[in-house]
Amino acid sequence: MSLILMQRNVNGTGNWRRSWSEYRAWFTDKIGNDWLGNEMLYQLTSTGRCRLRVEVQAASSGRWF
Repeated sequence: MSLILMQRNVNGTGNWRRSWSEYRAWFTDKIGNDWLGNEMLYQLTSTGRCRLRVEVQAASSGRWF
């Protein structure tokens, strides 16, 4: 099983107000915020043979949910 990071929001900052075309492609910023890109997500999931696992880490405590 492979794990792929879809999104990273380092500390709640960064420019997440973007256009649809920007979300279509992968982007990152100098802080380390990342978005894999809608096109890549489509390519990874279009076969129907995938699982989604969501992990969220609290910024204040570092605790994982």
